[in-house]
Parts: sequence; C-alpha cells; structure tokens
Amino acid sequence: MAGRDRDMEQKHKSRRNKDEKTKKKKKHSRRDKEEKHKRRERKRRRYESDSSSESGSDTESPSPQDVVEYVLKEFPAVAGDLEQLLRMIDDGQAVDIRGLSERSLVKHLRRLSNYPSSSSTSKELDNLGPETDSQSVPPDSECGHVADDDTKKDSIGPRRRVIGPEMPSAELLAAAAKLTEAEAELRDAEVDGDTELFIGPPPPAVVMEAESANEAERFEEITRIIGAEEDSPYDILGVNKNMSPENMKKRYWKLSLMVHPDKCSHPQAHQAFVKLNKAFKDLQDPDKRKALDDKIKLKEEQESISG
Repeated sequence: MAGRDRDMEQKHKSRRNKDEKTKKKKKHSRRDKEEKHKRRERKRRRYESDSSSESGSDTESPSPQDVVEYVLKEFPAVAGDLEQLLRMIDDGQAVDIRGLSERSLVKHLRRLSNYPSSSSTSKELDNLGPETDSQSVPPDSECGHVADDDTKKDSIGPRRRVIGPEMPSAELLAAAAKLTEAEAELRDAEVDGDTELFIGPPPPAVVMEAESANEAERFEEITRIIGAEEDSPYDILGVNKNMSPENMKKRYWKLSLMVHPDKCSHPQAHQAFVKLNKAFKDLQDPDKRKALDDKIKLKEEQESISG
C-alpha cells in the first residue's frame, strides 16, 4: 500500500514538473517574440532615433539638415543628382518620384518636401558642394558615364556632374528630367496667368472656399482634371458652355487655388495646374471658344439626328 502511494506521488510530481516546463517554454516563447518585435521596431526606427540623438533635442520630427545628412549617408552614390532634386523641392516645385524603386529614398524626399522653402534645407544644400563632389565624382578612369558640363552657376559654381557605375542613374535622372520639365511648364503657366485675361485677385469668398477644401477634395479635382480630354476645356474646368464668363472665372480661381502644387501634395498637382490654366486661357480666347462651341453644337446635332 505504501509503495502504491509513493508511485502515485511520483506520477503527480512528474506531471507537475512537465507542466512547469511547459509554462516556462511558453513564457520564453512569448519573451522571444516580444524581443524579436522590439528588435524589428528598433531597426525600423533606427533613423528616427539617430536623428533625435544627433540633434540633441526632444522634438518629434528631425530637422531638414538631419534628413539630408541621413539620405547622403544611406545613398552616397546618388548624392550628385540628389542635390538637384533637393533644390527643386526647396524651390517649392512638385516632385514626381513615383518611378524610384528605393522606398526609403522616396520616404525621405517626401519628408523634405514638407519643410517650408525658406527653412534650413537651403543652408544644408549650400553645404553639399564639397560633400557631393567627393562622393559622386570618381577618377576619370573609374567613371562609367560622364555628363555634359553643368553651366548653371550658383553658390558652389559650375561643376562637372559624373555618374558612378553603381548609381541607379536611369531612375533618378528620369525623375530629374520630369522635375525640370514640370518646373518649366509651371513657370510658363504662372507667367501666362499675368496676362490681361487673368488680371485681378480672386474674391475673398472664393479664396476661403478653396482653402476650406480638404485633401480628399483636392485629390478628387486633380484626378478629374487629369482624366479629362486635352481638347475639352469645358470638361477640364467642370463647366458647360452656357455658364457666364464671371462664374467661369470664379470656377477657375477656386480650382487653381485647390490644385496649385504649393497647396496640394498630390504627385500630379503641377500637371493638373498647367492643364487647368491652358483650358481657361483657351476659353478666354473668343476665336478658340467659338470654334469649340461650333464643334460641340455640330456633335449635338449629329447625335440628335442619329437618335
């Protein structure tokens, strides 16, 4: 009888030991998962933590200088072309960077675009001359391709832009080309806006209405404008041919304030703004508008006959 009790006690003790081991394993497993999660979080936020420690401040967002320094550190091969992109961003131009495959680079370029054009980004860009030259200009014998001399003269003077063999030049240069083209189109559109057809500030009520529009409304208008046919200025403005000139001008004012690249972060904002300006200008031209109205009238007559 005593032997049976001892056997039962040993079985209970063995079962308790197994339960304790199982609990410890589960506890260790949870702890390991938590540690892995923490390591992933630390790795994902390594830039934010580095930026905050380098700046020595308690601010949540890094300074423009921190962002630029981080980009140069992580992407040294693109430093030469990065300077041009940053200068365009700093000038307030819309940047079409959807073609870039480096997600981290896109992320930090977007971060830079959120800073005001008069911020310390300008000072940091002025200091990029020696650094970008040293990183992006290898000896002639090691160069993969040599571009034409850059004749633009600024604070760092003219310099030869050389693309290294490891640089993803196709994507970045394509983005730079789009920026240059967009900058020229936007400048032309704003210059055209100074003609007698566009004289006079928009009414305060129109300005208030445009400023009250949220991001979703702005994005919706840009999508509609981009999707409209180039030869359909009425559709681009979202009006019909019977609208009075005064109401048409108010409609243009509102849309131009909503989709202007300085007011909207949509990647196609500059394209929509240029397209909107051209459409309104065409409708202000009596000859072009008459030709357009005649075309619409003819189409309506043909549809009524066929119907």
